[in-house]
Amino acid sequence: MGVISAISMNLFASFKYSQIGYKRSALAHGGFTTLFLITFCFSSIDPRKIALINAISLVGIATLIYRVKTQPLPPPREIPQAPREKQSPQTIEESLNKIVHGQTAAKKSLAVATYTHVMRFAANLDNRNIHLPKSNIFMMGPSGCGKTLLARTLHRIIKLPFVIVDANSLTSEGYAGNSVRTIIDRLYQTSNYNKKTTEFGIVYIDEIDKLRTSSSFGKSYQRDITGEGVQQALLTLLEGENFTVYHPKDKWCEKPININTQNILFIVGGAFVNLERTAIDGEENSPRSNRSSLDSDLIRYGMAKEFVGRFSCIAELESLTQDDFYNILTKGDLNSIINQNINLFMLASITLEFTDEALRAISEKAAEYNTGARALSGLINTVLEPIKYNCLSDDTISTVTITAECVTENADPTITRIKNEEAL
Repeated sequence: MGVISAISMNLFASFKYSQIGYKRSALAHGGFTTLFLITFCFSSIDPRKIALINAISLVGIATLIYRVKTQPLPPPREIPQAPREKQSPQTIEESLNKIVHGQTAAKKSLAVATYTHVMRFAANLDNRNIHLPKSNIFMMGPSGCGKTLLARTLHRIIKLPFVIVDANSLTSEGYAGNSVRTIIDRLYQTSNYNKKTTEFGIVYIDEIDKLRTSSSFGKSYQRDITGEGVQQALLTLLEGENFTVYHPKDKWCEKPININTQNILFIVGGAFVNLERTAIDGEENSPRSNRSSLDSDLIRYGMAKEFVGRFSCIAELESLTQDDFYNILTKGDLNSIINQNINLFMLASITLEFTDEALRAISEKAAEYNTGARALSGLINTVLEPIKYNCLSDDTISTVTITAECVTENADPTITRIKNEEAL
C-alpha cells in the first residue's frame, strides 16, 4: 500500500503541476515516479525508505496546494469613473448623431436611459444610498435601420463592458446550445474579470424577435426550448439574480464569484417582420404613442407578457429614407464605406472622387432595395469592383471620378492620367 500511495501522489502532483503551468515541477515528480518504479522492480525496498518517499510526496502535494492558492492573478481592470459633470442626455444624443443618422425619437429615448444608467453607476461608486430606476431598452425596427450601431455607439460613449449576443444561439438550460448563463460569462471576460464593472455592463441581445413562442405559429405539442423557454430564462437576468462565475486562473481554488444582474443594462432589438400593428388615431403604421397598444401587439406577435413588461423604454426605429442614405454617404465618420474605398485608392496613389449626382443615385437605389443601410455597401462594391480591377494596378492614373452614369447605366468613370492629363 505504501508503494501504491507514493506512486499515486507523485503522478497526481505531476498532472496538476502540468495543468497550472509549472513544467519543471511536473517533470521532477514524473521523473521521481519513474525512478521509484525502476528501483522497486529490480531491488527490494526497505519500509523506512517507502515511508521517506511518502513523506517527500506529501511535501510535494503541500507545495502544490500552496502554489495554487497563492498564484498571482492578473490585475483587475481599473474601474472607470462615470463622467457625471460632462455627460447629459443632450451630449449623449449629440454623440449618437455623429454616428447614426435619422431615428431622432429613438435616440432621445436611448440617451435618457443611458444617462440614468451612468448615474446609477456613479452613485454606486460613491457608496451613496440612492436607488435609481433601471431602464432596460427594447428596440424594434426594420433590418438595417441602425439598431446594432446604436448599441455599439452607446458602449463607446459610456465605456463600460459590452457584449452582443445573437438570440438564435440561445436555448433553454440543459439543451444543446448556449444558455443565458453564457451571457454573464462573456460579460465577465469582457470586463477583464472585474466584478464591479461586470455588474454595471451592457448586454445587447440581437434578433430578439426570433424568440417568439411556437404557439404563435399554431398549436405545438412539443416543449419550446428556443422561444418561450429562452424568454423565461432571460427573465432571471432582467429581474436581477446572482450568477456564479469563476476566474480562469482561480479554478483550482474553487472560489465562486457571484455576479448580480440587477444593475446590468439590457438592450434587445429585433425587426418584428409582419407585426400586426394597432392603428392609432385612425392611421395604420403610424408612430406609436400608446404603450399599452404596443405591448398588446408584441404579445400577440409571440413575446411573453412578463418579458415585454421588464422593458420600461421601447424605442421604435423607422425605415431609412433617401435623405438618410445620402447623409450616411456624405456625413459619415472616417470608417464609412466611402472613406474606406478612398483610402484603398490612396494606397495606390490614385484619388477617388464621387460626384454629388452619383451619391444621390446610390441613395435612390438603396431606398428601392428596402434592406436598410447594408444596401449601400453592396451598391458601392458593385460599382467599384470593375474599376478596382482595371485601375488599381495602372500607374498612369491620377484621378478616378464616379459619375451618376456609373451607377445607373454601368458607364465607365472619368479617368485622369498623369502623363497627358486628358480625361478619357
